[in-house]
Amino acid sequence: MRQILIILSIIFSFTVYSCSDKEESTAVTTTDTTAPVIAEVTKVTTPTNDSTPNYTFSSDEAGTITFGGSCSSSTTSSIIGNNTITLESLSDGTYSDCTITVNDTAGNISNSLTVTSFEVDSTAATLTEVTAVTNPTSDSTPDYTFYSSSAGTISYGVSCSSSTTSAVSGNNTITLNTLSLGTYSDCTVTVTDNASNSVTLNMSSFVVIPSYVAVGDSGTILTSSNGTSWTSRTSSTTNKLYDIAIGNNNYVTVGLTGIILTSQNGVSWVSKSSGSTQNIMAVNYGNSKFMGVTDYGGHVLTSTSSTSWSLSSDLTDTWIFYGLTYAVNNYVIVGNFDSKNILISTDETTWTKKDGGSENYDIEYGNNIFVTVGQSGNLRTSSDASSWTSRTSGTSSDLNGVTFGGSIFVSVGDAGTIISSSDGISWTSRTSGTSFTLNGVTYGNSTYIAVGKGGTILTSSDGISWTSQTSGTNEVLNAVTSKE
Repeated sequence: MRQILIILSIIFSFTVYSCSDKEESTAVTTTDTTAPVIAEVTKVTTPTNDSTPNYTFSSDEAGTITFGGSCSSSTTSSIIGNNTITLESLSDGTYSDCTITVNDTAGNISNSLTVTSFEVDSTAATLTEVTAVTNPTSDSTPDYTFYSSSAGTISYGVSCSSSTTSAVSGNNTITLNTLSLGTYSDCTVTVTDNASNSVTLNMSSFVVIPSYVAVGDSGTILTSSNGTSWTSRTSSTTNKLYDIAIGNNNYVTVGLTGIILTSQNGVSWVSKSSGSTQNIMAVNYGNSKFMGVTDYGGHVLTSTSSTSWSLSSDLTDTWIFYGLTYAVNNYVIVGNFDSKNILISTDETTWTKKDGGSENYDIEYGNNIFVTVGQSGNLRTSSDASSWTSRTSGTSSDLNGVTFGGSIFVSVGDAGTIISSSDGISWTSRTSGTSFTLNGVTYGNSTYIAVGKGGTILTSSDGISWTSQTSGTNEVLNAVTSKE
C-alpha cells in the first residue's frame, strides 16, 4: 500500500511539472512591424506669396517627421490624425522635390509622401505708364495704356474705373468708364497677380473738358460733349461775352469792358485782369500765346499763361478790331480802320495795313489759305496774309464768323446765312433752317456748330445739312469753340 502511494505521488508530480512547462512555453513577446501610413490632406496653395506656407498631412500613427528635398520645418513630431506644419522660409521658385516620412516608436518608416509641387512667388508685377490719357481730353470715356510684367486682376481707384478687370503680361489698353467734366489727379491702377502680389500705378493727371463751349450775352456760357445736349455754366458775370478760345489747356473768354474769364475745364470760371477797359471783341490762341483785341482803342493784349495779360500794342484809338488769327508766322487782325481793315505782323509789335475791302468781322486759316469775311458778304482770301483777293460769297448779308474743318470752310451770318467752300474761293449757299442772325461757327469732333441770336444752335456733320438743337437759353450766343 505504501508503495502504491509513492508511485501515485511521483506520477502526480510529473504531471504538474509537465503542465507548468507547457504554460511557460506559450508566453511569447509581440513585435510591432507595421509602418505608419501618411497621406496629403491640404496642399500648399500655388502660386503663393507666403514664403513660410502651411501644409497638412494625415498619419495613422504618432512618430517623428523627417523632411526631404528642398523643404523643412521646425515641426518634427506627428500625431495620429491631421498634422499641419509650417514650412521654413522658402525662396521664390518651384518646389517639386519635397517629401515627408514618419518613423514610429518601433522604428517603422512610413511611405514617402511627395508634397504636391507648388510655386512661391513673392514678387509683384512691374507697372509702367505707356500712353497717358490725352490732356486735356473731350472724350468722357478715354483710353489709357499701361505695361504689366505679369498677368493678373486689375482694380481701380479713386475717381476712375473700367470694365476691364484682367491684365496680360505686356501692354494693356483700358477704356475708362464715363467721366464727368473736371480734373482727375487721383486715378490709380492696381494689378494683383495669381500669387496675390499687388502693385499700384498712379495715372498721370488729366482734365476732361467739353467738346464745345459757347458764350453770349449776359455772361452766358454753355458746354456740350456732343453738340446736341447743352449745359449752362456759372460765369460770375452779367457782361456780354464776345468770343472764346482754347489753348495751353485753358479756355479764355472775353467781353464787355475788358472782361476776361479763364477755365481749365469749361465748368469753373475765374475772372482775370486784362488791364483794359475797352470791349475785347476777339481772342485767339497761336504761337504759344493768347491774343485779344479790342474795339475802340486798338488795343492788342497778349498772355502766355491766360492768367497775366499785357498790352503788346496800343494802336490808333479810332480803330475797331473784330477778329484775329495766327498762321504762317503772321498775326492777322481784321476789323474797321482806315478803309484797309486788315493788319498783319510777325512780332505783334509792328503792324502793316492791308486792303481788306469793307469791314471784316472774322478770319480763319485752313487748306493753306486765309479767309476773311465781313460786311455785306465781303469775303477775301490770301495765301500769305499780304496780298488779298476779293471773292464772290454769293450773299449780301453780313458774314459774322468763319471756320475751317473737315476739309471745308463754313461761314455764317445775318438772317441765318450759311455758305461753304472746299477751297475758300468758290462758295455755295446752304439752308440753315433759321432766320436768326448767326454770329459764330466752329468745327470739332467731326461736327460743325453754329450759334446766334435767340440761343440758336445748329449742328452739321458735313457743313451742308443743318439741324437745330435746344440750347436752353434765349440769350444771344456770340461765339463757340471746340477742343480741336
